[in-house]
Amino acid sequence: VHYPSTRIGDVFFLIMSMSSCDVFFDAPRSLPPSLFDEHAWRAKDGLTKNVYVRVRPESGCHIRLSDGTSTNEVPLGVPFFFESELFRGTAMLRLRDVPGSQDVDGDRAYFKGRKRKFRFVVTGEFKKPTRFSDIWTGQAWDRALLQLPPRWLVELGVSVFRRIARGLRADFSSEKPMALSLLASTMQTVHAHSAEESRQLLASDEAQRQLPWFVCPTADVPEHLPQLTERLGRTQVSPRKRKTTLMNPEGMSSDLYFQPGTVYSFDAYQGVFDAHKYVLDVGAGIVVDISKHLDEQCIEVMATNGNDEYAWCFEIWHKNVLTNKNA
Repeated sequence: VHYPSTRIGDVFFLIMSMSSCDVFFDAPRSLPPSLFDEHAWRAKDGLTKNVYVRVRPESGCHIRLSDGTSTNEVPLGVPFFFESELFRGTAMLRLRDVPGSQDVDGDRAYFKGRKRKFRFVVTGEFKKPTRFSDIWTGQAWDRALLQLPPRWLVELGVSVFRRIARGLRADFSSEKPMALSLLASTMQTVHAHSAEESRQLLASDEAQRQLPWFVCPTADVPEHLPQLTERLGRTQVSPRKRKTTLMNPEGMSSDLYFQPGTVYSFDAYQGVFDAHKYVLDVGAGIVVDISKHLDEQCIEVMATNGNDEYAWCFEIWHKNVLTNKNA
């Protein structure tokens, strides 16, 4: 299976990498932020923001900044430490053209010459042994999407994606629409750090923040997953091969584990979701304003085991989501 470096390939990645998991459990949903909340919609420089990113309140995830303070708002463009029931580590979120970034120059360097509009990178440790097949990422909403194309057309699209990814669980036309896939098969790159490097990285938050992808804006996470290469009898496995091998939850992904004491880095990026405009730019002049379809629900970046436990869960809100309900 080939994942093309085209807008269509990005569409597939986007569907697979957005978030939530009510297909597995009926987790309580957070209330949207108020349009009158100045803290949410005003940047530190006093400018008004159209995008607000926060920890999902019910996720059990907590952020600690480099100065030791805690916050519910996800800082943009800079690494931050977080901890949840399943995971602890350092993450960084870059959103193209979104006001409020704390590293505008770094954003400019990262996105320059690339079609990418979104980048989420995370490094850390799972707190308990966890099967690859138990950690899911994707999108799920509490309420039906609004103004969808005809049901037969939506289901035809889902069937096409299922032929590409046997592990995809998707239904966009139900009362609780969703599209979920395994984290290990969805990320653009996955890197398992060596025992010695993991020991050093777990010794302090600062050690994680000094990794190349947190320091140099243009540095990507290199692919390196020894558990998989050993199982396949190879010296190296490409991201494409990893995705196709691990996408089936009943396959090899059920035999491999994220182990405590081993630090993993995940890199997720795509060029379709434009958070600044809250649209999907699928190319060929086709731009979809998703704020009109979400019914006051948001896009999330998350990973979960489906048992009401999250590795991470961050909500990306846009003012248009809160004003376009009846548009």
